[in-house]
Amino acid sequence: VGFTASIKKPKISAGFIERFDLHMTSTPRIGLDQWRALLAVVEAGGYAQAAETLHKTQSTITYSVKKIESLLDVKLFELRGRKAMLTEAGQVLYRRARTLVEE
Repeated sequence: VGFTASIKKPKISAGFIERFDLHMTSTPRIGLDQWRALLAVVEAGGYAQAAETLHKTQSTITYSVKKIESLLDVKLFELRGRKAMLTEAGQVLYRRARTLVEE
């Protein structure tokens, strides 16, 4: 399954942004490893490729992405045929993850 990271300006609900901002300011439960996993999945083109890039197991990468989804109550990817695409929330978090990892 290939991944496509077409980044466009998403229409995200205020509730999502509030949950994200509250999470980021109140609890450090999403660590840099989880954000790096998200970035790697998008940029490497899939979970297996991300695992290879980060020298982790594929299950570790999957768990990291699922943890972000669970903590923020969002879906980061949706399947379109055989391709996984970033959701609007995924696009926002991808950009935020890039900023967090680069700091």
